[in-house]
Amino acid sequence: MVFKYFKSVNFKKTLMVFVAIFVLSMVLIGCKKIELENVILDKENVELTVGEQVTVTATADPSDYEIKDITWSIDDPSVATVVDGKITAVKEGETTLKVEIGEKSASINVKVLAKKFNVSFNANGGSEINLLKVKDGEKAVEPTSPTKIGYTFEGWYKDSGLNNVFSFSNTIITEDIILYAKWKLAEYNVMFEENGGTEVAAIGVNHGNKINPPETPIKVGYTFKGWFINEDLSGEFNFETEISGSITLYAKWSLNEYVAVFEENGGSTVQDVTINHGERITEPEVPVKSGFTFEGWFIDVALKNQYNFATDVTEGVTLYAKWEPVVYLLSFELDGGSFVNEFTVTEYTVLTDAITIPAAVKPGHEFLGWFNNSEFSGNPLTTIPKGSMGDLKFFANFDIILHKVTFETNGGNIIDPLDIMDGEKLLKPTDPIKEGYNFMGWYKDSSITQGYDFNTAITADLKLYAAWEEKLTEYQVTLNWEYASKDEELISFLEDFYKWLGSKNIIDTNEMSFPVFSGKDKTGTGVDSKFIGEYIKYIGLSGDALGLGTEYFEGSVNHLRLQGPRDTAPNTINEAYFINSAQYNAKWAQYANFIHDETKLHTNRFWSENVGQYDMMRYVTGINASDPAYKKVDGKLDYFLGSYEMKFKYTKNSSSALPVITKHGKNLVSWNTLADGTGDSYTTLPVTNPVELELYPVWGIAKNQLLVDPSMDKLADEIFYFDGFDYKVGETAFVSFEDALNKLQEGYTLTLKAGTYSQPFAITVPNVIVRGGNGEKAIITNKITLTGTSGITFKNLEFTGLGQIYAKGAFDNFVFDHNNVYDSVIEASTYFPNNREDVNAFIQFYTKLGTNVIGNITITNNVFNKMTSDIISLDRTSVNKEIIITDNQFKNFGIGAIRFDGGYNNGTYKILRNTFENDELGGYAAIVFRAYSSSSGNKQDIFIEDNLFKNIGNKEYVLPPEDDATYPGSAVISTSVFNEKNVTISIINNEFVNNFNEIHFRNKGAVSSTWTVNINNNEFKGTQGYIYSETVDLADFNLNYYEDAEGNAITDLTVLATLIKTNTNYSNLGEKNN
Repeated sequence: MVFKYFKSVNFKKTLMVFVAIFVLSMVLIGCKKIELENVILDKENVELTVGEQVTVTATADPSDYEIKDITWSIDDPSVATVVDGKITAVKEGETTLKVEIGEKSASINVKVLAKKFNVSFNANGGSEINLLKVKDGEKAVEPTSPTKIGYTFEGWYKDSGLNNVFSFSNTIITEDIILYAKWKLAEYNVMFEENGGTEVAAIGVNHGNKINPPETPIKVGYTFKGWFINEDLSGEFNFETEISGSITLYAKWSLNEYVAVFEENGGSTVQDVTINHGERITEPEVPVKSGFTFEGWFIDVALKNQYNFATDVTEGVTLYAKWEPVVYLLSFELDGGSFVNEFTVTEYTVLTDAITIPAAVKPGHEFLGWFNNSEFSGNPLTTIPKGSMGDLKFFANFDIILHKVTFETNGGNIIDPLDIMDGEKLLKPTDPIKEGYNFMGWYKDSSITQGYDFNTAITADLKLYAAWEEKLTEYQVTLNWEYASKDEELISFLEDFYKWLGSKNIIDTNEMSFPVFSGKDKTGTGVDSKFIGEYIKYIGLSGDALGLGTEYFEGSVNHLRLQGPRDTAPNTINEAYFINSAQYNAKWAQYANFIHDETKLHTNRFWSENVGQYDMMRYVTGINASDPAYKKVDGKLDYFLGSYEMKFKYTKNSSSALPVITKHGKNLVSWNTLADGTGDSYTTLPVTNPVELELYPVWGIAKNQLLVDPSMDKLADEIFYFDGFDYKVGETAFVSFEDALNKLQEGYTLTLKAGTYSQPFAITVPNVIVRGGNGEKAIITNKITLTGTSGITFKNLEFTGLGQIYAKGAFDNFVFDHNNVYDSVIEASTYFPNNREDVNAFIQFYTKLGTNVIGNITITNNVFNKMTSDIISLDRTSVNKEIIITDNQFKNFGIGAIRFDGGYNNGTYKILRNTFENDELGGYAAIVFRAYSSSSGNKQDIFIEDNLFKNIGNKEYVLPPEDDATYPGSAVISTSVFNEKNVTISIINNEFVNNFNEIHFRNKGAVSSTWTVNINNNEFKGTQGYIYSETVDLADFNLNYYEDAEGNAITDLTVLATLIKTNTNYSNLGEKNN
């Protein structure tokens, strides 16, 4: 026994235990001792698995040996451990257990087996799998896969939900587990052996399912007979069979047979034949068809492609017989005659439609018909029926014709009848004689209304009637009148003309009367001028005024401008030329119509355009103002200054009509036997009791000329002269404007003398002229409504205040000429560049619906100044009509000068030589096109040329935010809506000065391929906003000149790029006009 010393605070207690043990030991030593002979264990060997415990009991031999101390031990405690005989298995292996009692010991072998776990299998309906015992920490060996009819085994899973697959190769067994089999319904392949047919893809099918028949394969020359189970094509497969395994099906084929069908197309029958695939058709015997030649067999109904019998047959075929009709000849024996109608048929076939043979003619003969033999036997023939065959010849049968002509001499001597061969002309017999009568010819009717022409061929019996006229006394009529209308008016015209020349300081005693602008003599030498005389085509100069002798010079007058003789300024003076002046225009516009017969000119063009010529020098003599002959009428006018005499004869059977002559401003009332009109009056000739007459014209009041004079103080029925016309108070002259309107009819002229006309009125009849009298200041201050009318002209008037011209609906042929419009107080409408609106305007023609509403409009040589509203508003212009707005002055307008509203607008617009000018920047636009597209199939042409636009625009005008940004704001020329049809726009030779924005072309709709706009040779000076803007880059904007506000030319294209928007066609710059 080994004792150890422990130093402890409880040492006293330890010592007491030691003493007690010592005493006990002494006592035992003193007792009787039993010897141990052997140690006996109750197990010879021990076998257990890891983790198990087994208790081994040790006993002493002899059994009464008192075991006082026993020691247990294990050789390898890593395999097993022992405590008081209880063995605990630690790991697999073998070791020795030893027990010691005293000096004796005993040993046994201890074998530790590894721990095994149960791996059991749930086959889920498959074949059974035996339980596996697997050592702890080892891997289970995968058993043979189970089987299940109609399913494919897909592995073992750790859970019954078959979500976690079990890996035999990676899983170490550390506990009992159950594995679950996963199955997939078996899928089989059904494969197809096509046996030469087109490929059929294999079909995958689940166990127990059926397959649908695949698309039938094709094998050229064969017919498919089905799918069979066996390679020898026995056992046809039933597609209602449930598939229980992969199989191969075999295609069965039968060789094709085809039918060749022969379509004889009217020929003899050809039997159809049957042919195996790949064989050839034997060409049959040629069929026959009356009237036709067989041309072969064809494979198409159109008979274009002939069949080749050397062709192997691969399908059924229909062959069509082709036939060509036999051509037969036609001939006609006319026996000297000819067909009545052109007839050129010389052959025919059995297919030719029935031929109508026209009748034949032969002079002096009757046609009896056509025969098929020269003996004319049988019935006459008129047609060759369709289906006829063979060459044919026809013979014309004629019989001679005679016509009897008889003469009814109506009391004259007898003329014997004649027989005339048909078609011959009758020779005129000797005129018959009847006492007291003159023979007047032969007539075809007893009423003596249809004269007979002896050049007429006789075609029927004829009776002619002699016409007689009693020998009557002839009476002479002499008509006398002075041709005063021309010479009197001409002299008055020249007097006014010279007054005007003097008032303009155009001529003096040292200058020629009529120098010619840009004239040239015969040598080509130019002639200077101071006066541009319109319509002076040729000028005769006498003496040596120019040192050239008497010569003629051809003028080249292209402009209506004047330059005073002492004017040294470089620019010409823009003066109204004589006939176009306010003082003389109304007076002499009518005279233009009067000289029409000599000049071939027209009123509306003669005084305002360079058309035609008027030879002024023809009527005057003298070289200059000091010449006494200066104002005298040339002797060339003798014809006009003298009387005119007309003489003719009449009898009691003559027409009673007297000639109608005209005199400017007068009506021919009657003819009178005395020149002063106090003799006998005649409106017709006295044919019942004829006498010789010498007559003179009696002139009266012109009914179509009405006059209003608010200050007239003349007596009722008093006749007076004014402005070229005689008027009669109460009949054609009135104090009351309303009375004159009540008399107004189509074609009338209403002349207003000086005064203010403040009542509104309507014109309801067409083709009316309303004019101010010559030198009269007729002022209109209220609204004029044009209702259901066309052809209305306003001329030489003044409008102010509420003065306005309004028409709603269709209107055509409106003229507004030489008027002065000023200080208008018409209520202005809101500026609408983008909406259709009945915009209030001085001239307002508007309609909401329809096309081609507004026809020809001419607005020329007017002044518009200080206008609160729009000046001109027109709507829906018409195809083949013209809108002419020329030579006007538009000044100080609050909204705009010209507005074209409309939906579709057609026709031609000419806006030429106008001035649009405000004293300071103002107005919204000079010209607004609310819409500028023609209607479908039509065209619109717009010409804006040679105008001045100055101080136009409103910087404050901003479109509402809901409007499209591409709508124009304020611009000189604005277009708003769209252009989707045919339109051509020309903006050329205009001058734009100090405006806000210049030109805006919006095109939001579809762009027409015929859309053309040319903006060239214009001057843009001091533009404050943009020069040009368009939606689509289409316009030609070349050859324009640009200046900044300081007058410097702009030539930098980068600067212009900021002023010209959405356009790249401006790089070719123009030059400033002189």
